[in-house]
Amino acid sequence: MTEGNLDKFMPGFQSLSDRQRWDVVAYTYTLSASADELAQAKTVYDQNCAACHGENGSGNGPQAASLKTVPAAWAKDQSRLSQLSAEDMAQVIANGKGEMPAFADKIDENQRYALAAYLRTLSFSSGLGQAAAAGETPIPGAATTGTPVAQAETPAAGQVTGTPPAAGTAPAAPSTITITGQVTNASEGGKLPDGMKATLLAYQGMDQAFDKSVDVPADGVYRFSDVEFSSDYVYFVSLDANGVTFNSDILHGKDVTGSQASLPVQIYDTSTDASSLLADRMHVFFDFTQPGKVQVVNLYIISNPSDKAIVASEKGKPVVTFALPEGATNLQFQDGALGARYVQTEKGFGDTQGIQPGTGQHQVLFAYDMPYNNKLDLNLTPPLPVDAAIVMVQPGVSLKSSELQESGQRDVQGMSFQTFQSTKVLPAGQSFKISLSGTASTESSGTPASQSANPTTSLLIGLGAFGLVLVAAGGWLYYQNNNRRRAALAAEAEYSGDEEVLDETETTTSLLDAIVALDDLHASGGLPEAAYKQRRSELKARLADAMLREKGA
Repeated sequence: MTEGNLDKFMPGFQSLSDRQRWDVVAYTYTLSASADELAQAKTVYDQNCAACHGENGSGNGPQAASLKTVPAAWAKDQSRLSQLSAEDMAQVIANGKGEMPAFADKIDENQRYALAAYLRTLSFSSGLGQAAAAGETPIPGAATTGTPVAQAETPAAGQVTGTPPAAGTAPAAPSTITITGQVTNASEGGKLPDGMKATLLAYQGMDQAFDKSVDVPADGVYRFSDVEFSSDYVYFVSLDANGVTFNSDILHGKDVTGSQASLPVQIYDTSTDASSLLADRMHVFFDFTQPGKVQVVNLYIISNPSDKAIVASEKGKPVVTFALPEGATNLQFQDGALGARYVQTEKGFGDTQGIQPGTGQHQVLFAYDMPYNNKLDLNLTPPLPVDAAIVMVQPGVSLKSSELQESGQRDVQGMSFQTFQSTKVLPAGQSFKISLSGTASTESSGTPASQSANPTTSLLIGLGAFGLVLVAAGGWLYYQNNNRRRAALAAEAEYSGDEEVLDETETTTSLLDAIVALDDLHASGGLPEAAYKQRRSELKARLADAMLREKGA
């Protein structure tokens, strides 16, 4: 409901409020049973289940206190039933579990499935259970009467929340709030520069609602008064310091309690010494959809391990320069253009954007065309030391390089790739050769023939979908083969109860990689289903925040 399903051409419905989305979900779960069946299921529930699970599924029935294990409380834990299918629930009802007895002899199969549908209504505070009791057809979003179902506990950040308490039981949301913050300099011995201006930005969905700016006083404490408030808004603060833009964390309106909130911003001093920069990964993908040429898509994931933001020696000069191979044409970028963020250099182009401290904090995604008539010798020159290079080609094309070894085949988003990875750290400024030959298989390209002749479509694929594929497939290889599974280790630590010691930099790239690593850990059997789903949900919520923050920057 929230994110949609592009594979099924279903859009996301972030235009609906949290309550409306939960109401629709609750309603769809009841469609497998008629109103009469739900009403009959409530009778079955009252006769066989309520004594332990409570009248409204709160786990507080009269016999609950005598049990060693607290009965399931669906009204307080929406995630519990969301992880079970109707078949799973029907089997538990039939066979029992723990102290719960089996009801196969008392409740027939049709009743078990109807009861499973009814139990789902208890996990939402939408009054569907009361509607079922009255034999009425549940209607999403409809007002209800009678005793409300117990309110769900607050879910993890980024998850859809339950329905708010009934009218009159909670204080009215404020129309305006005050947002304050403290600017701190995280560089060793760093001081706050004079003349800073903080800008507060509010977004609703992906659309900017408003912004307002204030001067930052010498003590670094800023204040935004009379800020328009909505639980649907997200807020963050942005400011320029030392020629670099820094942003606060994201604040969700629904998480605001009271009339005040805090959004601090951390800044850094700057340095022109780029010697500490390194490329965690260099991704290269070859797109053969255009006859007579190959589009070479490059993605660099760059880290800055220092405590200073790396900037150019002069405004408009590049921080990092990239050499292009001889014969390259049609240079294109995911974001920016020559003359804006990127500037032309003698042998290629340069990136003028400052690079803030952190792992995987900076990325450069670009593409160019090379002539290709079933053979190409390509020399690539990394501008920085490369910890891991990941190269992908479509089946049918042979790739040879003394610096790369084959890593097998991988299917990503319906496209099949032959993958290769570097055997050692690639030094900065030293070229290595990739030799290509053969013809790409059209069946594995994932690109409809109707699109192959459209240069605009090719660009969108090359720098859009293929860019995400590079991160996904490359992230998998990186974590599997270079022992850099930070996100997977974090998930293991969280599952085992150990303290998570990782300080993952919150960027779209690092979070996509974290999700990929988590998926691989779960697929290998290293993470239980419940811990996997919880961790993945948290990472997706943080990814949404990072996408919004980077858009604002």
